[in-house]
Amino acid sequence: MAFYGGRHRGIWKLRDVSSACPYVERFFPCGRERRRVPKRAVMLCLMMAFTIRAGERPGDWTGPYPPCDGHAEILKREPMNLGVRFFTLNPSLKAEFAHAMSFWAGILEMNWHEEDSPACAIEAFDGDPGLFRPGEVARAQFPGLPGYQGWVAFNPRVSLPANELFLTAVHELGHLLGLPHSSNPSSVMYFLSLDGPVFLDSADLAALSARHRLRAVAGTANVPESPVQSWRPVSR
Repeated sequence: MAFYGGRHRGIWKLRDVSSACPYVERFFPCGRERRRVPKRAVMLCLMMAFTIRAGERPGDWTGPYPPCDGHAEILKREPMNLGVRFFTLNPSLKAEFAHAMSFWAGILEMNWHEEDSPACAIEAFDGDPGLFRPGEVARAQFPGLPGYQGWVAFNPRVSLPANELFLTAVHELGHLLGLPHSSNPSSVMYFLSLDGPVFLDSADLAALSARHRLRAVAGTANVPESPVQSWRPVSR
């Protein structure tokens, strides 16, 4: 899931509110120093208090959205052929999601094509506003949960510049493919979107290789025996 926490540059773009508490506490301790806590951190804590619901698991959501009968294709270890269906009024979202799909096609042994039918494997759509928590940009379903349909929902009330939309789509597709959040601030799977270049780090690639086949390194016939030694930059 992805959250947006402020202006485009210089302020956190929050991807996962549930992971933020330890970082807020580390940098902005309470007690006698409470009065020094920046308003930004106070708002973050308030948002967490009002938006985290007891018993809710990340990626465990559903709704009255068109089904993707081919979603089992995303779970395959062998090369995947993914049809992507778009239900959005935002042409920028469609374009950046397509760029994100092409990014993942360069990492995994997969091909993708637009599929405007229930035979799709992935669906990117404008979600109902009630699906999102305050400040939330997008939500992806996680594999292995009962309602999994290969859905990625975007909040139509939140507008992002193209590059942020691309990185959000890469992040959410990572969840759809089975990646958890990363503890590495340089990873595109980190719960915050920070300024600076981002990567799929060694842990991301190791987790991917456990579920899917990585594409061979450019100019060679083989995937590295130890994908944990590789980092892949995330860029358009």
